[in-house]
Amino acid sequence: MQNFGKIKNAFNDILAESIVDKSIEKRKIAKRFVKAISESKILKAQFLVYNNIENKVDKNEFSANLFVTENIKLLKSIPKDVIIGENKKLINMSQMVSSRLNNDYEDKELHEAITTLIFTETTPRNIQEVTNKRLMIVKFINENKEKEIIEESEIPTSFLANLIVDKFNEKYADLTETEHKVLNIMMDSDNDEAREHIFTETLRSCIDLANNKLKESSSKEKLLDVKDKLLRTSYIKESFTEDITRLLDLSRTLSKE
Repeated sequence: MQNFGKIKNAFNDILAESIVDKSIEKRKIAKRFVKAISESKILKAQFLVYNNIENKVDKNEFSANLFVTENIKLLKSIPKDVIIGENKKLINMSQMVSSRLNNDYEDKELHEAITTLIFTETTPRNIQEVTNKRLMIVKFINENKEKEIIEESEIPTSFLANLIVDKFNEKYADLTETEHKVLNIMMDSDNDEAREHIFTETLRSCIDLANNKLKESSSKEKLLDVKDKLLRTSYIKESFTEDITRLLDLSRTLSKE
């Protein structure tokens, strides 16, 4: 049986990679994951419980333990076979998902501990194991640091951006300063002014790079076409993620040529 945390991590990896290698297939898989969670009460409950614990910060052991109890209780009331069936739907979305489930990652032990509490009925024989898992989760909460928290009962529209950031920082250390700024801004779904500013800044940078290349290049036709398209480009709120990704890719290309 695979726990939901491992499944979520596999999708996180696929999503982060899709932004870097621009894989349409990976983006489709990530979008299907978000759609499945949004449409399934069971998957949504799991996502929010795991997310609650991952982001909880509480130095008090008693209240942290109570927090764990109440979250686990939300899933304890759901039949185990129903949870497993919903999780299998996610795993079966793609071989790309199932092949990553045994990979090591930062929160693997935490997710395994959460899964143990959800699926294990406490008996005299296993009470020590269950207690150890609970203590591990409480310790995690006691030592946890503040980070972005999803507080709504529904999956937010900024969900994709939230997933991207940690994976980028973990796997892609060569991001430029501008790319780091973009990722931080993507986390703030309400800051449209900041998004427009970084978009305009990146657009101007691309135009400057194109102008510099025009001075150096003997073959100017393609560069002039690129510059013309840039000059006719403007900020569109609804397509910000796709547009800024293309601009960052162009910036890297122009910087290398």
